[in-house]
Parts: sequence; structure tokens; C-alpha cells
Amino acid sequence: MEHFVSEQVKSIKKLDKSIDIIRYSFSARKNKLKYITAIFNINKILKNNKIDLIHAHYGLTGFISLFQNSCPVICTFHGGDVFYHKWQNIISRFTARHCTVNISVSDHIAKILNRNNTYTIPCGFDIDSFYPENKDIVREKLGLKKNLRYILFTSDSNRPAKNYSLFKKVIDILNIKYNNNIKELILKGLTKDQVRNYINASDILLFTSISEGSNITLKEALSCNTPVVSVDVGDNKDMLSQFSSHLNTSYLPENIVKEVSFVLDNLNYFEHIDFRGKMYNYKLDNIARELLPVYHKFDKYKTHYIF
Repeated sequence: MEHFVSEQVKSIKKLDKSIDIIRYSFSARKNKLKYITAIFNINKILKNNKIDLIHAHYGLTGFISLFQNSCPVICTFHGGDVFYHKWQNIISRFTARHCTVNISVSDHIAKILNRNNTYTIPCGFDIDSFYPENKDIVREKLGLKKNLRYILFTSDSNRPAKNYSLFKKVIDILNIKYNNNIKELILKGLTKDQVRNYINASDILLFTSISEGSNITLKEALSCNTPVVSVDVGDNKDMLSQFSSHLNTSYLPENIVKEVSFVLDNLNYFEHIDFRGKMYNYKLDNIARELLPVYHKFDKYKTHYIF
């Protein structure tokens, strides 16, 4: 999330140099009391600067941004804040009712929020950093074997919402079918260049997540022309349906195995699909162009916003 917001800020400032964004970020994952501290810090920033609006990312951040009466709040809802925890869903719905504008990263989130003041604007990504590379060369660079099939897990396996247990179950079944020639790769603690390398080294990226919004790694994989098989989560189904029905599946392990096997057995076919061409719509600059008209509805001082 932090990385995505930083890139969004850069793309907005590049397109409109009249905007001065004051960046405020914090993490309360390990200490929920930091939400209280954040309320005081936000009010301090508002007191010392002429701010047009606050753009909060995630329902809980939007909630604490409402504890001031100086300027309107826009909140972007990313999925986990709406779907995963019931208590976060309650807070997010409250936040959506009281924000001046809501942004959902997928139509599914917008339907759950059910507010008239909601725009659907998906997450953008840095397409210039994610491009196809020669699979054999990348595997050699990473010390991977050319004759094995590699399936990529999209996140840290310890994150419950990413549902690694289902992913591992599928890998185990596939290894029975493919004589232990299936290996997993996991995206964890990697630089942007390393993520690109792992994507290009993989035969398939597999989503088994319980909760997603508009996943950036999905777009990065497709931008590298790497096939993605996904359960019906976030906006993945809409994204993948434009290429092949075999890229979408259910949460049943046997159904996932069926579609992953189809892709593995027909890699030559999928290698000729131009996944990347469809991803230009999600370039950071294009998403910023959708956001700017929303921002300019609130111009007061013409310069300052806070993220």
C-alpha cells in the first residue's frame, strides 16, 4: 500500500505541478494506539498549513481523517477494509457515509459501499518497470532450473487474506500429476526489479486470495505477459475474462488444478496472447488523470492536499 500511494503521489505531481501534496503516513498494524496519535498529527498538519482536502487510503485511515472539521475527506477503499474483517467493514461503511467523496478500486467494492458519491478508479502501476524478459535468462540469473514449472504466489505466505494454505494444497496436487516438476515461488521482501524477475521466471501467477481490491501484482504479471490464474476475487475475474475463461476458477482445489493444468499444458498458446497491451489503461499517469478532476472540485487554496 505504502509503495502504491507514493507512486500515485509522484504521478499526480508530475501531471499537475500546481498541486503541493503533504505526505503523511503511519503504520498501526502492530500498535493500534497509533491511530490515536495519527488523529493529533493530522490536526497539527491542518493547523499549520492551508489544506484543500485529505485523500486517505484505506477505510480505517479515512475514519481517523474525519476527526477534524477543516477540510473535506476523500477515501479510497482497497478491498481488505471492506471484505476481510467484519469490524473493518462496519468502520468502512461509516467512513463512506461521512466522506465527501469515496473512491473504490473495483466495482465490487462500490456495490458494497452503496454510496452515490463513489467513483470507481482502479489502482495504477508502473508499467515501464514491468516488461517481458527471456524466461531462460532470468531463471539462470535467479538460480532456477529451466526444466521445471514454477508457479508464483502473490504475497507473503503469512498473510491470512492471501490464503497460502489453498495455494499449497494446489501445488501438492499438481506435483502428483506432474511428477514433482512443480515448484512454488513466493513474492516476499523483494525490490521492484526482483519482483519483475520472479514474474518473468514463472510459468503462472496463481491467486487464491480471500480478499483483494484491484491488485497491482496482477497487472504487473500481465504486463510481463505471464499468465495469471485466479479465484473470483476483487476485479481479477473482469480483468482476466478478456483473455481466456481458463484463467478464472473457483475456490475448489480440483477446479484450480484443472485450470492451472490447462495453462501449463498450453503455454505455447498463452505465450502468444498480448496481455501487456491491455495493461496500458492502468498506467500511473492514466489513473492520475482520472483523479485530478475529482481533486479540483475542492480547490480552495489551489496548492495543498494531504495524503
